[in-house]
Amino acid sequence: VLCFAYITLNFVEYGLAYGEPRILREAVSNNPMPGAWQLFTKHMGSVPVRIVVVLPAVWLGPKGSMVLGFSFMSIGLLLFVWAASKSQWTAGTASAYYFGQALPGVGLIQAWIG
Repeated sequence: VLCFAYITLNFVEYGLAYGEPRILREAVSNNPMPGAWQLFTKHMGSVPVRIVVVLPAVWLGPKGSMVLGFSFMSIGLLLFVWAASKSQWTAGTASAYYFGQALPGVGLIQAWIG
């Protein structure tokens, strides 16, 4: 189940990176950052997060890592849906949008490592 979820999430993540400036043109145009900087910031921010996520997995063990990982996934989906439903974007909405995209991946890594 985790392997399938991880592969699916990779397809979704790279599809979003390609499609965001085209499909969400209104939402992205209301965002204070240009589209290229948004994608750069999102992907550069995910690198240290994916390295740091190893520490809680070691401390919590398998069960704790699964619970924390699926909690991250749930919170991320809620943030993403909330931010995507807004018509006017602020810096906080943009942050919630990108955290909502990143947290499911972090959750999967957490659950996988644990």
